[in-house]
Amino acid sequence: MKVILLKDVKKVGKKFDTIEVTPGFARNFLFAQKLAEVATTKSVEKFELARSLSAEKIKAEEAKIAKELARIENTVITLQGKANEKGSLFAGIHAEELLPLVEKELGLKLAIEHIIMDKPIKELGEHEVVIRVQDKEATIKVVVNEL
Repeated sequence: MKVILLKDVKKVGKKFDTIEVTPGFARNFLFAQKLAEVATTKSVEKFELARSLSAEKIKAEEAKIAKELARIENTVITLQGKANEKGSLFAGIHAEELLPLVEKELGLKLAIEHIIMDKPIKELGEHEVVIRVQDKEATIKVVVNEL
């Protein structure tokens, strides 16, 4: 069964993708969660237009953010976490946890894929995190203090 995704679905596809799935998966999961709709010729045309408009909007926003990257270079963001006596955090800090803090501190609307981390932050102290938008990047410092 062909469906059009209305939202990003992990391990399935991205928003506005037209994919082939089993009828049971579509009916029991995608349609029930309002994550997809049946792909008809009219709906495909409608979502192709929406996809192109969305892509243009994203490119314009990314261009705006790319201009701001020079301003945010070496910005320091401080957060707190619970750690043991050796300074290891009980819970690693991932890009998903950093995103709202970075947006709040820097005043930029970023996507999760703009924050580049090799691995989660698992130690107290100062860490460098790269923010990459289009072909430009900036490095910010994330300081993790004990809670």
